[in-house]
Amino acid sequence: SDRYERFRLSLLRDDGTAILHTARLARDSNGDLHLGFNSTLLPDGMYRLRIEGYTRRGELQPFAEARLQIAGR
Repeated sequence: SDRYERFRLSLLRDDGTAILHTARLARDSNGDLHLGFNSTLLPDGMYRLRIEGYTRRGELQPFAEARLQIAGR
């Protein structure tokens, strides 16, 4: 979507506890948004990756959400 120029990404445990916040992320020259992290640092369980877009006024609006499961190493 081209509705937003900047984004905030949040990684939350399934109980809602925040693990990671990244703010004011911009797309790369190809228009892609990239985030990388080492999942071996996370305990087994369910997580939510929430993506919000900043409006022109600086307000956050929900954009997308994905569920992640970390299990068995």
